[in-house]
Parts: sequence; C-alpha cells; structure tokens
Amino acid sequence: MENEKQRYAFISYSTINEEFTTNLVKGLKSGGYPVWFDLLDMSADSRRDDEVGKALRECSIFMIILTPESMASENVKDEIDYAIDHGKHILPVLLEACDVPLRLRHFQHVDFTTKSFDEGLESTKELLGRLVEEAPANFTASDAQIAQKAEAEHKASQAAEVLAIHEAATYRMAKAEAEKIAKQKMENQRLAKIQA
Repeated sequence: MENEKQRYAFISYSTINEEFTTNLVKGLKSGGYPVWFDLLDMSADSRRDDEVGKALRECSIFMIILTPESMASENVKDEIDYAIDHGKHILPVLLEACDVPLRLRHFQHVDFTTKSFDEGLESTKELLGRLVEEAPANFTASDAQIAQKAEAEHKASQAAEVLAIHEAATYRMAKAEAEKIAKQKMENQRLAKIQA
C-alpha cells in the first residue's frame, strides 16, 4: 500500500560506517521497523541516484548516522538539507563524537558513544517507533510545505492581532491623555477668568 510505504525511515550514512549501519538496519528490520537502506533495499538493475532520490522523497523519517566521515560527506550534507527543508521527521544517531551541524542539534537523538550496540539498538527502536506513530501515513513533501505555510500564516496573523491590540491601546491612552490635557486647559482658563 502506497501510504504505508511512506512511513519508513531513510538511512543516511558514510560508506566508512557501512558495517555498523548494516548491523543497525538488520536489527531494526528484524524487529519489524520500516527502514530503507541502499545496500539492502535497492535492486541490482536500478540506477543508484534515481533509487536514493525516490526513497528520500517518499520517506517520512530521515535517520542520519553521525560520524566525522558522514559530516564531511557532501552527499550526506545534501540529504540532511533536503530532509530538513522538506519537513521529514529527523532521527540523528551519534556513532562517534563529531561536529554536529547546528540544524541537527535540537532533534532528540540516540547516542551510541555511551551505550553498547544492543542498548543503542533498543533506544533507536524506541525513538523510531514513536516517530513512525507520529508520521502521517500519507505524508508527502507538499503536505509538509502546506503545514509550514499554514503555521507561518497563523503566526503572522497572531502577530498582526497583537500589534492591532497594542495600537488600539496606545490610541486609547493617547486620546485619554489629550482629553485630560484639554480638561486641564479649560479648568485653567475658567480659574483665570474667575481670578481676573
């Protein structure tokens, strides 16, 4: 079913970390978790760029294996940019200490640097399971763009409303102050006439 197909995680990694990534993917797949990994899910007669591009476009979750090598890879950087720009759920997996891009730092991640492989696998399953539940079955990039636009318009509308309220309050205060000054002036003129 097409909708179910889109509720999977695309795995982005450096080929230097192929062995770890393969073991992680096998552990996830054996647990029934939906993941797409080029070495296991790409047909031999297909064009790599076409298959990777299609899998990245259609996925709802983007899992990135973070190492110094993956952070130095232009392909991985392009995949990260695409995933974030198109509203994918992001699941960083920290395999080795590295300079994590600012755009990835606010996402909840799995830290294999402080866990055994089995502990890290369980943490990955738990977080991936939550993201699969959150990902709409019929997720598409255009859905994410529509949602982002709607949120931006809502925020702009709220800001305009707050500004209008502030301007109305400022106008009322200025009007009250002007009336107070006018009354004081009239009172001063009245007192001046009495004294004259």
